[in-house]
Amino acid sequence: PSGNAVALEALQALAALTGDLRLHDAAERALRAAWPAVEATPYAHVGLLEGLRHHLSPPEQLVVRGEPPGLEAWQAAAQARYATGRMVFAIPSQAEGLPPGLADKAARKGTTVAYRCHGGQCTPPIDRLESL
Repeated sequence: PSGNAVALEALQALAALTGDLRLHDAAERALRAAWPAVEATPYAHVGLLEGLRHHLSPPEQLVVRGEPPGLEAWQAAAQARYATGRMVFAIPSQAEGLPPGLADKAARKGTTVAYRCHGGQCTPPIDRLESL
């Protein structure tokens, strides 16, 4: 994918994770700026078209919070089960400086939990790997 497509993907993921509308708006501006080229030669801009698809229909996200080794086990299971059409983010419980949208998705000490999020809304924490 082009550098623009990679940057667009990063902006969209960060906007969805953090709830920061400035990042969402930056991604939308990037799509609008690239649109004339995409429209003229869509076959040459597959990465940007994928970014447009994610803009129009944001993928589900799975945010996993916990401590090793549980965090790694949940991440591996989630990526194996949810790799297609979903984004999986594993964040250690002790991570600091997280934006509010991530900081409030926490796990109790010694546990691992997952939050299924779509369109800025998240489920209550899932506390059993089998429940994913």
